Amino acid sequence: MTRTLVVVWVALMVLLASTLALAYVPLGEGNLVAALGIAFAKSALVAWWFMRLNEASAKTRIAAGIALAFFALLAGLSGVDYATRASNAAPAQDAKQLAPRFAPAPPAGSPLR
Repeated sequence: MTRTLVVVWVALMVLLASTLALAYVPLGEGNLVAALGIAFAKSALVAWWFMRLNEASAKTRIAAGIALAFFALLAGLSGVDYATRASNAAPAQDAKQLAPRFAPAPPAGSPLR
């Protein structure tokens, strides 16, 4: 049991190092795919061994699978929402609008003074 946990820990450290190395490799859109694949592998290892899903009952495994499915559904719907939004940027202001404007002081007999 201890040997297996050490092997899993070493695998997690290798995946961590590969995540770090991936940050320095310009793959374009491939970086996202590779990073998500590595993250999925790390989370699967943690769930399977350190959360002991390998020894869990069928009900627990089904509950974990349903939770993962709901998370994937929410993440997918959020991604679709983000991808289909129109990007309406606010118009830029002229530089003269950014300068402070001071109103003239009210007359001496005014109630505003």
